[in-house]
Amino acid sequence: MKSVAVIRAGPAGIAAAKALAEQGLQAVVFDGKSHLGGMWQDAQAAPQGPAWEGMRTNLSEHNCCFSDHSHPSDMQDFPTVPEMGKYLSWLCTTLRFGKKYQALN
Repeated sequence: MKSVAVIRAGPAGIAAAKALAEQGLQAVVFDGKSHLGGMWQDAQAAPQGPAWEGMRTNLSEHNCCFSDHSHPSDMQDFPTVPEMGKYLSWLCTTLRFGKKYQALN
């Protein structure tokens, strides 16, 4: 199986890795941070990031999720940073990307 490098582990990198896997390629995701999810990680775990705990997306939950992996039913219409971080972590666990992720720090 061919491997493809994906640089950055935010939503776009996760989407790229997912699309590559659907085409039969093994995606290895690289990022300078020690966590998946880009700026949407838990704000308490990385308070120096560009997102703060009370920040919300400017897209509704229906527009900022993967079509085949929707948000939990209890998520607010405009998710907060912790909600998005949990969703992206759950998504990466579900798709088993954690084993193919390497922090570059």
